[in-house]
Amino acid sequence: MSRIRAAAAALTRLNPWLRLLLAVVAGALLALAQPPLSFWPLLFPCLVLLVWLLDAAGTGASGAVLRPSAARWWRGFILVAFLWGYFAAGLYWVGIAFFVDAARFALLLPLPVIGLPLLLAVVMLAPALPFLWHWPWDARRVLLLALALAAGDYLRSFLFTGFPWNLFGYVWLGADPVLQSAGWIGIHGLGLLTLALGGMPAILADPVAAAPRGGAATWLAAMAALFVAIAAFGIWRLAAHPEAPLTDLRLQIVQANVPQKEKWHPATRDSHFLRSIALTRDGQAEAVDPAADAPPDLVIWSETAVPFFLANEPARRAQLAAAVPPGGRMIVGAPRFARTAPGTEAMVWNSLHVVGPGGGILATYDKRHLVPFGEFLPLRGLLSRLGLDNLAQGGTDFTTGTVPGVVAASAVPPFRALICYEGIFPAEISEGPQRPAWLLNITNDAWFGESSGPYQHFGMTRLRAIEQGLPVVRAANTGISAIIDPYGRVLARLGLGRTGVLEGRLPAPLPVPPPYARLGDWLSLLPVLLAVAALLLAAPRGIPGRGRRE
Repeated sequence: MSRIRAAAAALTRLNPWLRLLLAVVAGALLALAQPPLSFWPLLFPCLVLLVWLLDAAGTGASGAVLRPSAARWWRGFILVAFLWGYFAAGLYWVGIAFFVDAARFALLLPLPVIGLPLLLAVVMLAPALPFLWHWPWDARRVLLLALALAAGDYLRSFLFTGFPWNLFGYVWLGADPVLQSAGWIGIHGLGLLTLALGGMPAILADPVAAAPRGGAATWLAAMAALFVAIAAFGIWRLAAHPEAPLTDLRLQIVQANVPQKEKWHPATRDSHFLRSIALTRDGQAEAVDPAADAPPDLVIWSETAVPFFLANEPARRAQLAAAVPPGGRMIVGAPRFARTAPGTEAMVWNSLHVVGPGGGILATYDKRHLVPFGEFLPLRGLLSRLGLDNLAQGGTDFTTGTVPGVVAASAVPPFRALICYEGIFPAEISEGPQRPAWLLNITNDAWFGESSGPYQHFGMTRLRAIEQGLPVVRAANTGISAIIDPYGRVLARLGLGRTGVLEGRLPAPLPVPPPYARLGDWLSLLPVLLAVAALLLAAPRGIPGRGRRE
């Protein structure tokens, strides 16, 4: 224990600027707990170091106590530095998209790799300001920090159209038993418990006068017991359902692996389209079960897999229909355009079509949650004057879809369509009165190469299966394509950067939806109430003198 206290005390003697650098490093290391590494043990050293750095913010380089106002500012800087490091290391791959058309966008690289992490860090700071201003010197600070960061995660899920990427609860994507709790408390509730668990060992360095009731060991044991119970429940749940029942619907997922730089080029569009058709007819499949050797009932292509306005091209629809076995259906991603009146500007949608025998369109879904700066330019009238534009469509913004996401077509079980990053918004999955039979995520992650981004995207979409108790089918242009059961287990996948076809039967949904699917984020309040109860139990005994100064 004395060594732990000595380590924490050593931070008070460091130069404040060096503490900021340590905060950046700690945040960047915590990003390694996200996919593709998913090394969740990094939670503990990174969050403990953050708590200790916030403790040390009240002292100067020589250990002298700073004025309360200066200490408050330094705490804010330390938390922003930590969060900036976390987002910069976890979201570096966003900058890769700016090199797809380097002549237009390469000079804007500082915006995604520096500006976006800074914006997210500032948003996350807002809920923490009240308690950073009045810093408690006992175990309450760990719980308050966890509540503040969890609130920041929730805030950034909605603010500015939302960007809930790499929420803290996703560090468990490498631990399926822990993930099972998301069916009850959702990703936000899991994130709060995760933050409290990761930061709680920091109280081992507290003086006895600041220890919570029962002692630090008791609180650590209680938190560890809670997570052991969560993991044990998950192990039991997965063991009790070792195999998810499969439906009779046979699927074929086509992963064409078309590089983004070639995707829309006039000289290559036709060849890529024909190659995808050839894969549909002749591709070597990775089968989930023997029944998959039979012809597929439903063929699925990825987001914008057809680089044409498919609804306006009956000849190409006929080519698609001819590639599917008789009586089969096809789901393809393709842009769609229409004019409200002759001579008016065309509206363009990022769409999904269900194509039936003969090439007829049986159903269409237009993407409803568009990517800012990717599919539309916010404040276009102002930002376009500064030379900014969206990455995907040049001078034309995509139009927001208005039809709910549950798609129904003959011979296809009703499914919730999720185009691209629509799958990362858990609160939007269950919108509407109708419960779908499965979730379909079509995406094109070719923008981000073979970086961490596609792995993170895949992991977040996988968690939607557990929250909703629904199977997830994912068709990605460059990967990762997969069939996932309602417990989040990957039944089959086609890896990143591979070309091929994945075949298998559609898993059945859970007969009874998990609580989160019925009540949504309201259930995330359960861990909040638990944290508040723990705050009331923690004794507000500050260190004599230090507590009064702030």
